[in-house]
Amino acid sequence: MDLFFIRQKSTGFYMPMPLGRQGRGGSHMEPDADSSKARIFRTERAAKIALNTWCKGKFVADRYTDHGHPGNDWEVDYVENISVVPVPSRSLDDMEVVKRTVVLD
Repeated sequence: MDLFFIRQKSTGFYMPMPLGRQGRGGSHMEPDADSSKARIFRTERAAKIALNTWCKGKFVADRYTDHGHPGNDWEVDYVENISVVPVPSRSLDDMEVVKRTVVLD
């Protein structure tokens, strides 16, 4: 079985698993020295998509409710705006997708 990982060339560190919704997603993660936390991808394509998205920067969601006009309390709109905050230190040239083969008996 082939598995794919994202590795930073300059340090050899791997991209860790995202912490989750409250702890932020994959765009907020940075390569980590602890390879036991490495994020595993089942396909090379998935790893490349995640890497390209990560290089764009941190995705930040601004969520709020819009209660509309005064006196119109029964209609509430839930609004979510996503913005990307660039991270200058992230470089696609310094990152790579690596393949590891696992043999199961």
